Amino acid sequence: MICVSADKVNQIQRINYGVVFERQPNLLSGRENWLHTFKIPLPSKQTDGNFEQCDITHQHCYILNQVLSQLSAIRTQVSSDVNHTVDVIHQLIPHIDIEDKSNTESRLKRGLFDFIGSISKSLFGTATTKDVNRLAKHVNILIRRNNEFAKDITHHDKLLSSYMSKTNKRFDNIILGIKNNYEGIQNITKETAKFISQFEKISIKLSKFLLKQMNETAEINKYLEELKIAVHELVKGKLSPFLISPHNLKHTIQHIQSILNDKFKGFYLNNVNPSYYYSQSNILYTRHHKHLFISIKFPISTFVKSLTLYKINSYPVPINTTSNHATQLLDLPQYVVITSDNRQYAELSDDFIKTCSGIDTLYCTQTFPLLSSVSPSCSFALLFNDKENVHSNCNFRFLTNIIQPAVKEITDTSLLVYKTKTLAFDCPSGHKIEKGCSFCIIQVPCLCSVKTDSIFIPAKI
Repeated sequence: MICVSADKVNQIQRINYGVVFERQPNLLSGRENWLHTFKIPLPSKQTDGNFEQCDITHQHCYILNQVLSQLSAIRTQVSSDVNHTVDVIHQLIPHIDIEDKSNTESRLKRGLFDFIGSISKSLFGTATTKDVNRLAKHVNILIRRNNEFAKDITHHDKLLSSYMSKTNKRFDNIILGIKNNYEGIQNITKETAKFISQFEKISIKLSKFLLKQMNETAEINKYLEELKIAVHELVKGKLSPFLISPHNLKHTIQHIQSILNDKFKGFYLNNVNPSYYYSQSNILYTRHHKHLFISIKFPISTFVKSLTLYKINSYPVPINTTSNHATQLLDLPQYVVITSDNRQYAELSDDFIKTCSGIDTLYCTQTFPLLSSVSPSCSFALLFNDKENVHSNCNFRFLTNIIQPAVKEITDTSLLVYKTKTLAFDCPSGHKIEKGCSFCIIQVPCLCSVKTDSIFIPAKI
C-alpha cells in the first residue's frame, strides 16, 4: 500500500485509496452572539455669533474690525459645516422615540413596545426579536443614566449582552476651544476700545487667536469628514474605526471575554481581532436625539480552538497497471471537520460551507452535531489512515472502462497522472522530459509548464 504526504500543512494524500484531503481555512460554528451596545455622542447644531465691532474712529480699530470679519467668516463656515453634517446624519439615521419617562415596569414595557413597533423605520441591520429587545433595554438604560455613567463596560443582567457610553472628547474640546476663543476675542475688542495705545500688544494676542481658530477649524473639518464617512459606511452595514476606534474595540473584546470567563464559563469569543469586526461584523444601529446607538454581535461558541476543515477529493484507482477498470469511493462527504484534540468530527456538505463567512477562518451561524472518534466513519478513518476501519466502513465501487490517459491538477504543484508515457516540463532552467506512469502523483516545480500528447498545463508562480 502507498501513502504519500506531499504537503503536511495543506494536503493529506491517501493515493492508494484515491482520496486527497485538501486543507481549508479553520472553522468555527455557533448561533450564540454577545450583543454589545455603544452609546456614541453626535455633534449638536451650532449657532452663529458675530463679534462685537470696535466703534472708535481710528486706523487701529479699522484693522481690528478687518480681522474680526475674518474670524466671523471662519466661525460662520464652521457652524455651517457642523450643521450640514448633523443634517446628513439625521437624514441617514432617523430618530427613534424610546425615552423612558418612568422607572415603573409598565412604562418600561410601553417603551419597549414602541421601540419594536418602529423597527422597520428606525433600526438598521439584521435583527431578531431577541436582539431588538436587548438593544431596546440598552438604549433605555443608557438614556436614563448621566454623562458620567458607563465609561467602562457594564454586563446586562443574565443576558449575553453589555453596553457602554463613549465620550467624544475630541469634538467637545475643539468646540470648547472655539468658545474660549470667542470670549477672548470679545475681551480684546473691549480692551482695544479702551486702550488704543496698547494696540500692538493686543494685535499680537489677536493674531494668536486667529491662528488658533484656523487650526481648530481644520481639526473640526477633519472630524466632520471622518464622521460623515463613518455614517455612510454604517448605512452600508460596515463598522468604521472613525466611530469606534481599534483601541476601544480591543478594550471591549477583552472585557467581554472577561465577563464570559466569569459568568458564562465554557463560552469563548470566536474572534478577538478587532479588524474582523470592521470587515465582517453583524451590526444594528439607531439614533436617539444627539446619540447614536450601535450594537455589535460578537459571535461566541463553546470551542476554545477553531476546528480543522478538509475538503475531500475522490479519484478512481486502477485495479492494475494495464486495466481500464478502477475502484472509487463515491459516497464520501464533501468536507470533514475535526476538533483540535481529534476526539470529535463532523461531515459537512458544500451547501453548508457556502453559508459560512470569513477568509482566514470560516464563521458559520448554523450548527451541526459532532460525532465521536470512537465510531469513525469512512472519511475519518481515511484521514488518519486507519486501515482496519477503512476496509470495514468504506464502500469501494467497481467502475468499468473508466481509466483514460489524463492529467488532473490536485494542487498548484502536484498532478495526478493516468496512463501517460511521458511529460514535457518547460522551466526557466530549461526543457526536460520525464517518464510518465499508469497512476501516480508528480510534483511540478514553480514556473514550469507541463505538456503531454493531449494536455497543456500553464506555469504557476
